[in-house]
Amino acid sequence: MDSAVLTLVELGDDVSDVYAWVDANTRGDAVESNNSGGVSERLLPQLHVLSQELSATLQHQLESFPSFDTHVQLLAIKTEGLRLNLQSVTTFPDSVADLPDGSDGTTHNLPCQGSTRPRVATTARAAVTSDATSPSLILLHEAKQRMQACIHALEESAAWTQHSRVVGQLVSESVSSIAPTSLPSLATHLTAMHKSLRILAPMPGAPERQATMARLLGDIERLVLPALLDQLNRPSTVDVERVAEILTIFKCLDRADVVSGQYAAVRPAAIHRLWLSLETGPRPLNLSDFYADVAAFLGREWLTIGLVFGHDTGPSVWLSLLQATLQPCALSSCINVHNVCAWFDQSCGFAQSLLTNYGDVAENHSPVLAPAIVQVIFEPYWPLFESFATVERSEVLALQVRELVVPKSGPVDADFAALVEEATTGLWAALEVRVQFGLSFALGALLPAVVAAITDTVAEFELALVHQVKLDLNKTTSNSSTRVADILLSLLPQLELFAETSGLPNAVAASHHVELLSNDAWTAVATTFFPSNSVNDDWMSQSATPSFVDRWTVVMASGAMAVLTSQILQIPRFSATGAAQLACDMGYFENVLMALGVPLHPILAHIRHRLTNQNAPCDTAIANSLDKYLTVTR
Repeated sequence: MDSAVLTLVELGDDVSDVYAWVDANTRGDAVESNNSGGVSERLLPQLHVLSQELSATLQHQLESFPSFDTHVQLLAIKTEGLRLNLQSVTTFPDSVADLPDGSDGTTHNLPCQGSTRPRVATTARAAVTSDATSPSLILLHEAKQRMQACIHALEESAAWTQHSRVVGQLVSESVSSIAPTSLPSLATHLTAMHKSLRILAPMPGAPERQATMARLLGDIERLVLPALLDQLNRPSTVDVERVAEILTIFKCLDRADVVSGQYAAVRPAAIHRLWLSLETGPRPLNLSDFYADVAAFLGREWLTIGLVFGHDTGPSVWLSLLQATLQPCALSSCINVHNVCAWFDQSCGFAQSLLTNYGDVAENHSPVLAPAIVQVIFEPYWPLFESFATVERSEVLALQVRELVVPKSGPVDADFAALVEEATTGLWAALEVRVQFGLSFALGALLPAVVAAITDTVAEFELALVHQVKLDLNKTTSNSSTRVADILLSLLPQLELFAETSGLPNAVAASHHVELLSNDAWTAVATTFFPSNSVNDDWMSQSATPSFVDRWTVVMASGAMAVLTSQILQIPRFSATGAAQLACDMGYFENVLMALGVPLHPILAHIRHRLTNQNAPCDTAIANSLDKYLTVTR
């Protein structure tokens, strides 16, 4: 019918009255004389249809006019009431201002002098009406709100009754567990019950509803938990849709943590059985295959957890699963000093793969997820790391020391010394290997422990050799220990013989500053061992005499004491036997000096008393410096 519609262009530009045009074109003579006969024939069917539609429309309007008129009248009544309310509520600030005393409250609408706008004429009665009407409207509005709240509360009460009845029926019909087909409807009803319980909290009967809800929740948890465990105990992947429905139910119970906890506790059972088979199987344990199975398991569970728990809480549940998977596997009991290097490298590769795949997937959890992954994987190594010095010394170095210590079968001779030198060379080679291990393992993390173990091992090696060569204390001095004193005693006759010759005056003149010879020796001792203190020479000036023999005797004795002091201080440590022997030799040396009329230097006196564990008067600074060099093993 759209093709029969004519446009104004087709009718022509001279059409001013459509009805006149139709009448003119429908007459017989006009049709014959005018070339628009085709147009009239095309318009007749359309005009017929339009006339029928117009007639039907007019008939319908005539029939519906009474109801329309009624609606218009009701609308006018409501509009009039609204107009009156607005007129009584609306107030003008200037309507009651500047009223004259004793007047009837009426003011004329006259402009004030100097004012830019006219005052609005009103009455005090309008203000009184406004004050009386506003509280009524407020009360009416509050009543309306209360009515709506009551209607809403009645609806929620009916919903609570309906949903609680359905849930109670499901619980009563279930014996040990709820049928899987009933889980979706149970979740829907529990959600609606929680909503109604929250809305009806201020209404009467709230304690009874809370008690009913608590009783139903306990029964529901008892009945739904077996269905959850049945899903989680499946060897393959779980039914994501079913577990999600169970999670929704536990969320309604405010116990969503039960699902995540059970998921982390039950799902790693297959990995735990695998570890038990590896632990009880033949050694060495294949850690790389175990890590490969764990990585595949964690990858499957990551996808499942994301579908069940969502991307917000999923990483936390996966981290709990990782902890529950690896912590029961007692890797720490299988890690020792011999396999720690290879196992640590495999653990680093496993940790790197987890951090690459999962460490930064969850943006909100990445600051917590990455450190937690590292802690779980490397936690089994901490017991060994904390006691590594003891383990290194007892399980590695002690065995090497026992193999290298040379048993003494005869006297200490050149052959025994060669064997000791060979054993020492072998020990240092073994120690260098352990030092390289400490440097290379975890960027030197175990180097302090390795160095401590090496220090103790060298001390044990030294004691093992020293115990084979028992030193005895010579109560009487031997020739080697009295040789220095004998030389000093033999010097005295030679000086006396030279003093009787004719060359004495020249010798005395040449010996004018002979004390400087011994001073240089003591200066060397002070520079080497007492850099921050000066050695006092007052003890020697008291014994200096003009005699040629005495002067040279004092100088030679002082120089000998300086050399002896330097040699003693170069000894790193004294055993109890060695300290007693040296103290005995120094006593003999002191007796010789007394025979020559030369007092013992205070430093040597302090050394002797220190070796015998006695207190000696000496300068405090020098005594503190001496104690750093004198180490006696009691």
